[in-house]
Amino acid sequence: MKKWYKVLFLFAALAITFQLLVEYLFKRDSPEELENILNSTQQNESVVGKIGGYRSYELSYNYWLRDEKSNYPFDITVFGAEAYISYKGVSQFNDEENTWSIVRLDTLIKKY
Repeated sequence: MKKWYKVLFLFAALAITFQLLVEYLFKRDSPEELENILNSTQQNESVVGKIGGYRSYELSYNYWLRDEKSNYPFDITVFGAEAYISYKGVSQFNDEENTWSIVRLDTLIKKY
């Protein structure tokens, strides 16, 4: 019986480690300006309350346009238990400051 507990514990430890590794690999290449939108959404209690708590998110953008320092569109969806928030926007590269900034952002909160 103790053998099964050891196997179960080992499996759980490996699963948690794998989850953290995958999460790190996804987030390390995410654009900082988009991560800022996610972080501000998660920290805004009013917004999080409207969607029924933070559950997960989806992020999509054109990596190749960003790599070429061209304007690129993006979509971020933050899911809650009762609703979701959709961010659609465009990010632009500033050559003088060597930074990216969001030049257009449309926001929609929609219930399921």
